[in-house]
Amino acid sequence: MSAKSETTSIKILIVDDNRDAATTLAMLVEGWGHEARVCFNGYSAIDIAYDFKPDLILLDIRLPDISGYEVARRLREEDIFRKTKICAVTAYPEHQDFASLEQAGFNFLILKPAKPEILKSVISEV
Repeated sequence: MSAKSETTSIKILIVDDNRDAATTLAMLVEGWGHEARVCFNGYSAIDIAYDFKPDLILLDIRLPDISGYEVARRLREEDIFRKTKICAVTAYPEHQDFASLEQAGFNFLILKPAKPEILKSVISEV
């Protein structure tokens, strides 16, 4: 893991319609010293991202209003999110095509349930 992630707190936006999963993930990354915000749908994710300006977004693909793909595309259209890292989080095999994810603006993919060591690895890349 890089020295940056060991010593520097980053801002992480967690977007998942499974409230328990999102809240648990937030508690985990906060326990590692990072600042987390949680939301449960795509439109809220976009609104919160403008206010919070996260370094990393952990973004579920299947959301109740718009898809994670659409959220990523919309954020990538804005200059302020060009350097923000966006990680797709999914449990569905059909969403594991990284070429499609990359085209939508994702930098990483984590399969659910997210293993702490994988999550730490992604955070170390931010």
